[in-house]
Amino acid sequence: MREIVASNRVVAPAMAVHVARRAIAGAEVVRANLCRGDDRLLYVIMALRKDGRFVHVTIDAVSGKVASVQ
Repeated sequence: MREIVASNRVVAPAMAVHVARRAIAGAEVVRANLCRGDDRLLYVIMALRKDGRFVHVTIDAVSGKVASVQ
């Protein structure tokens, strides 16, 4: 995975976290992982909302766009 990030085939992890923070304003990012899903790479970002609930944001690692918020 480090090689993939270093080769610029995916957006930087900091950019993925930034996109996730915009998608879930007010939540604190707890963890970010680069994962292989089906036929693509995804950043799975876990954040804690102020009400104590966790939110998972999936970012397409190639485009940097939000894939889902759960």
